[in-house]
Amino acid sequence: MVQRLLVVLSLAALALAGSAATADAVPGPALTVDATAAGHEISPEIYGMNGADPALAAELDLPVDRWGGNDKERYNWRIATKNTGRDYFFENVADCFQAPGGCRPLVDAADDGAYRPLIARQQENGGTTVMQLPLLGQVAKDRPLDHPFTCGFPQDPLSPTQASFDVWDPGCGNGREPAAGQSPVPGRPYDGGDELPAGPPERTSEPFDAQDGKAWVQDLVQRYGDAAHGGVGRYELGNEPGLWDDSHRDVHPDPTTFDELRDKSVAMATAVKEADPTAKVMGYSEWGWTNYFCSALDVAPLGYGCDATDPDRADHDGMELSAWYLKEMRAASVTAGRRLLDDFDLHYYDQGNPPQDAARALWDPAYVDQTWIGAPVRLLPRMRAWVDANYPGTGISLSEYNLSSDLGDTDSVTPTLLEAEALGVFAREGVDLAAMWAPPEAGDRVADAFRLYRDYDGAGARFGRWYVPSTSADERRLAVFGAMRAPDGALTIAVINKTADPLEAPVTAYGAIDGWTTQAWRWTDRGIRRQGDVRVNGEPIAFPARSMTMLVLPRLTKELPRPPDPDPDPDPDPGPPPGGTPTTPTTTTPKPPPAVVPPLARLLTTKATLKGRAITLRLSCPKGTVRCGGTLTLRSGRTALGTAKLALKPGRTTTVRLTFSRARTRTIARYGRAGRTVKATVVAGKRTKTTALRLRGR
Repeated sequence: MVQRLLVVLSLAALALAGSAATADAVPGPALTVDATAAGHEISPEIYGMNGADPALAAELDLPVDRWGGNDKERYNWRIATKNTGRDYFFENVADCFQAPGGCRPLVDAADDGAYRPLIARQQENGGTTVMQLPLLGQVAKDRPLDHPFTCGFPQDPLSPTQASFDVWDPGCGNGREPAAGQSPVPGRPYDGGDELPAGPPERTSEPFDAQDGKAWVQDLVQRYGDAAHGGVGRYELGNEPGLWDDSHRDVHPDPTTFDELRDKSVAMATAVKEADPTAKVMGYSEWGWTNYFCSALDVAPLGYGCDATDPDRADHDGMELSAWYLKEMRAASVTAGRRLLDDFDLHYYDQGNPPQDAARALWDPAYVDQTWIGAPVRLLPRMRAWVDANYPGTGISLSEYNLSSDLGDTDSVTPTLLEAEALGVFAREGVDLAAMWAPPEAGDRVADAFRLYRDYDGAGARFGRWYVPSTSADERRLAVFGAMRAPDGALTIAVINKTADPLEAPVTAYGAIDGWTTQAWRWTDRGIRRQGDVRVNGEPIAFPARSMTMLVLPRLTKELPRPPDPDPDPDPDPGPPPGGTPTTPTTTTPKPPPAVVPPLARLLTTKATLKGRAITLRLSCPKGTVRCGGTLTLRSGRTALGTAKLALKPGRTTTVRLTFSRARTRTIARYGRAGRTVKATVVAGKRTKTTALRLRGR
């Protein structure tokens, strides 16, 4: 039985009012965080936003800011002009029109691009930019500097025939007939009855293909450097293609098909990789549930989905669109001789689940979505399964998401808790990138959800980068997420109380030091504030109603035994049922414990001895770990002196002897002589441990 470290944390000693256990608190679910078990690295790019507030981005050192959305689908970078599509009367609007100071006619339009300050800010913050490339095939053709704008459904301002029109530009309508008995009403782009037929695309737009996209990437590389040197890090292939026949029906009235999506994606991804081989490509950035499975061609007649027998899907082996897309991108990558898709990207908007359950749709296979979807969404495991089956090694990302878009502005506490839970789920589920749509400004409550993970003390203190297994007995009430932090080795634990009740819950942490003080930081409405330190004492922890708490434990090094796990099957085999045939015993092969480099453990000693053609190292594997393993590489400078496989038992010290052939004797004499410093590096999975060693002669 593996020995682990047991510690029970308590908030009973918290000093501030509302922090200590209170008589009116309700018993809460048990929480467990295991810092001794195998975990995984957390991508910092899960803490991203779409068009972030510059002040908040600077405060958080925002890892990702995305430049994208419906109006960027028809963005012409050469003239810095977008088309607003259905969202606002299908108008061509120059970036400079909404900029301070307005448009400057004599300035090169590309220098006025609204994306340029965003990229510059991200470079200053040390983060990356996601740039959406137009994929639909049409972009704005002209750059009107003032009204009247060029638009997709023009009308006579004196004799309107459309249901609504731009209040500032009455010559631009919404492309719908007035509903029965309705008079035209200004400023309502979605109102009206039947859709009017689209005019020619050249009314507002001009063609844009993969070569145009390549030219834009080349321009960005020239201005900012390539992705490997701080330039734009990721390019996104279009935006929500399943809605093009709605959002941009003035130029793309026909539903998007399987083949159109693949052909345009492969062409644009190839163009990006040719212009910047170091950049990552994301696709296909679909809007939501129905189009994860179906093309717009199959969804359009039905409205709410498709099955394997619908025409477009049936023509593609009945495969779900997401699975088929990944399979085709993999095939195209094989043909191209390089990976064309780095992240499988979708968009996700909660459709109205109860707030306490909204995040469960991201991961919980037992949760049936309480909206029109009416099925388990389990989005992130579903995405991972699609990837594993069809294009292994591809990351998963959500370049747009919002779990509280239906809540409005009446309650900003609930969206804050939802966002904090979502960020924790992204860390736990191994998401590679996520960017919140409609993100908060620096003074908004929801900004504190990001601060919990990126700046909880106001001085840059962050949630850890190495996720460790964390469980709640009832995640609907209390959510818990734990992670180890480098370089100080602290264990950080985020706890979100989603209920209207103050809860008292035991928190068990494996890998802590008994008796050491633990910092507690808490949010209950506005601002995250330091509470009194807590000590390990085995009593329940108090979590105020609708609150976020960050617990910070010091470096984890002391080793304490963990009680053995209970027998999962204590009852003997009952034998065959009465009157039945004997049953064949079911056997399972136990999964071997993972080989890990324990966080913060002194895996390598400082003892290394050189004798002849052999170097001997003394290595130790600390108690309380599963086991230590991986590949050891001994280096001097850039020269590899030798490698060895490791498999050490906990609590043992082992001698590893690297022997070299006579052909390497000269190399050893030169690089491995006594008194020279070498580096011993162990790699296990994504973890790396390096120790500098000075060779001793013998």
